[in-house]
Amino acid sequence: MGGLLKDVVQFFEKETVVRTNEPACPAPAISAPVYNPARVEPGGIGDNGWLIDKAEDTLLVTGASSQVGEQLIVNFRFILRSTLSVVVADSLILNLSAGDRSVQSVTYSFKGNPLFDAVGDPDIYLTDVSIQATKATTRGQSFVRVNLVRQSSGANAGSAPTKCALLSDYVTQQVSACLRNARHFTSIEGRGWMNVLANAQDVVGADLAFVVPVNTRWRFVSCNGVFSSSNQAATRYIGASLFPSNLGAACWRAPGDSSVTATRQLNVSVGSIPSPITGNSPQFGYSNIPVPPDVFLLPGGYFSYGTLNLQTGDKWLGGGASVCLVEEWLDNV
Repeated sequence: MGGLLKDVVQFFEKETVVRTNEPACPAPAISAPVYNPARVEPGGIGDNGWLIDKAEDTLLVTGASSQVGEQLIVNFRFILRSTLSVVVADSLILNLSAGDRSVQSVTYSFKGNPLFDAVGDPDIYLTDVSIQATKATTRGQSFVRVNLVRQSSGANAGSAPTKCALLSDYVTQQVSACLRNARHFTSIEGRGWMNVLANAQDVVGADLAFVVPVNTRWRFVSCNGVFSSSNQAATRYIGASLFPSNLGAACWRAPGDSSVTATRQLNVSVGSIPSPITGNSPQFGYSNIPVPPDVFLLPGGYFSYGTLNLQTGDKWLGGGASVCLVEEWLDNV
C-alpha cells in the first residue's frame, strides 16, 4: 500500500515539472479602435461611417406629422478624412408645424458649406444622424426618412440622382431615430396611434361622417353618434357605412334596426360587435350597429351614418357629444 502511494506521488511530481517548464501561451494583443480611412466600401459604409463626396452628395430629410407645432430636430456628426477629426454640424430643423400630414423636406449640402470648405480633402465621413420630435408622443404621429442623394456618374451621368436610404422610422419626444441603430420601416408598418375624433359643430340636415385626411390611413374601431330628431313628423331609420377610399363605393353597409320618431335623442354606437345584436333600446336612447373588425380606410375614405327619411331639422350633436375612435398611420410618406 505504501509503495503504491509512493508511485502516485512521484508521478504527479514529474507531471508538475513538465507543466511548469512548458512555454507560456502569450496573451492576445488588444489594440484600441482607430479610424482607418483606407477601409471603406466603395460608395458605402466602412469603419468610419458613410463616405461622402463633398462636391456631389447631399442629405435629404423628408417627413410628415399629424401634430400641430411639430418640428423635427436633426443632428449630424462627421469625421474629416484628412485629419480624422470629429465635426458636429448645427442642428437642422424640419418644420412640420402645420400638422396637416403634408410631406415636407429639407436638404443638407456639403458643397459651399463653410463647415467643410476649409478642408482640402473632398471626402468626409458621416458617422451618425439623430432625429428627435418636439410634439409626437407615440408611434404613428411623426415620420421621418433620411436619404443620401448621389449624383449619377459614368454612362448614367446626367440622369436622376440615386437615393440611398439611411433610416426611416417614426420618432417621438422620448424615442429618437439614429443612424448607427437605424431601422427601415414604411409609415404603415407596426402599430399606429389611437386617435379620438370629434365634430366640433352640430351637423344639421345631413348625416355625420368622418373623412380620412390626405397621407393618412385609418383602421376603424368604433363610433358613437348622438342623433337628435326635429319635431317634423316622420320615422327615421339609422344605419352606417364604411367607404375604404375616395372612389365612392362602400365596402360595408349596415342598416339600422331601430326607428326614431319626432323629438327624440338616440345614441347610435357602431363597432365590431356580434350580430344579431342584443341590447337595442331605442325607447331608452341607445342603438348598436355591427361592422367587421379591422376595416382599413385610405385617404379620402370615410365612415358615415346613413339615415332614411332624414328631415331638414334633424341633427347629429357636436361639441364632443359624437366621437369616433380610429387607429391612425401616416401614409404615402
